[in-house]
Amino acid sequence: MPGKPAARNMDKHVCPQPLSSGTGVHGPGTITATGAAQVYINQQMAAVEGDMCICVEPGNTIKQGSSTVFFKSKAAARQLDPTTHNPGGFIMLGSLNVFIGD
Repeated sequence: MPGKPAARNMDKHVCPQPLSSGTGVHGPGTITATGAAQVYINQQMAAVEGDMCICVEPGNTIKQGSSTVFFKSKAAARQLDPTTHNPGGFIMLGSLNVFIGD
């Protein structure tokens, strides 16, 4: 099976979790990659499991990445990998030319 686009610092994620006020959803945001500081993909730090996903409400991180590719002992994150804000948060975008398998 082909790999998925590698996720990096500042790539977009989707967060459909309802706001605590009940007036909408969190919406899209960006990844703040810090877990693999010496690993770069297209001049951006690589994103890994546990990296923060900027959201209107705190606590959103990358929940899961590749089961076979690791950077600094953490699973490499890819487009469509899930985030911790449920239901259905995921990484929306990744590199156009670097792909990571499972």
